[in-house]
Amino acid sequence: MNGFENSRPCFGRSARPLGAMPLGARPLGALKTAMAAAVLLLAAPMARAADGDAPPETPDIIGAMQTTTAHYETTFADLAYLHNLGYVELVAANPKLDPWMPGAGKRITLPKRHILPNVEKQGIVINLAEPRLYYFPADQPGTVKTFPIGIGREGLDTPTGETKVTRKRRNPAWRPTREARAADPSLPAVVRAGPENPLGAYALDLGWPLYLIHGTNNVWGIGRRVSRGCIRMYPNDIQTLYNTVPSNTPVQVVEQPLKFAWDGDTFYMEAHTTTKQAGQLEKTGSFEPDADLDLKQRVMTALGERVAQLDWATIRQAVRQRRGVPIAIGHAVES
Repeated sequence: MNGFENSRPCFGRSARPLGAMPLGARPLGALKTAMAAAVLLLAAPMARAADGDAPPETPDIIGAMQTTTAHYETTFADLAYLHNLGYVELVAANPKLDPWMPGAGKRITLPKRHILPNVEKQGIVINLAEPRLYYFPADQPGTVKTFPIGIGREGLDTPTGETKVTRKRRNPAWRPTREARAADPSLPAVVRAGPENPLGAYALDLGWPLYLIHGTNNVWGIGRRVSRGCIRMYPNDIQTLYNTVPSNTPVQVVEQPLKFAWDGDTFYMEAHTTTKQAGQLEKTGSFEPDADLDLKQRVMTALGERVAQLDWATIRQAVRQRRGVPIAIGHAVES
């Protein structure tokens, strides 16, 4: 066994949202079928460059907003899994609805449009503020795939920085650390592949020896901060990543609650909760404002040399609400 399997486990005992029904009590057969058939959120397909042409550029904004209608027994936990979203991002996008009893006939926003993080568009990019993973396939220029993820909880935060995929493992064994077993004596010394393994069926080892990207046996933890630092993915998503990401793929982990991008002559901002605010939102349905935000400087830095007529009322409202969806905040003007 390698040393990584003996490292700090990436497993949180309270992965299911408070009040969520156990997996066995839900009609997951239908959910899995629908999720398997769902199209991954991709950048709009682009024609491959002809010989001698420059490769297509990756757009700064991908996907499209969608809505769905709640049924009598609909919960946000079910909808997140069904629509390949994270639980907290669905709560943030629908602040006026009860995530456990939204109400039959209620329209629910599915936040499937995203501004890409402000980093180099290559390999795997993880934005902890969303929390979401973006993958830029080297053999498909101009294309990006995105997946919701679960990340480290308070005190066991997922680190930021640059690393790479060092190894790919199928059916990985999980070995809780001595500290984890001391905190929870019921944990076994080793958990082999199977339904009880919190790593799921696939894992990508990272250059950071205590962390990896892996599946999960508890889908309700995706989109939440519940792991011991590792990055969790839905079973179908980690299988897709495992089958397409080569070893040595670069990985960038950032925390960007505010993202900006141009789409033609329209300037957009996407505001997410900070790590602290996300915890508050999940527990209480609201969060405290960020008192340390230098909003004007952030917006002007994002604008760069371009000139725009900005709607500061909309900007301030978007930051107060932090719904995690792209909002038009300005339009280009001639300089």
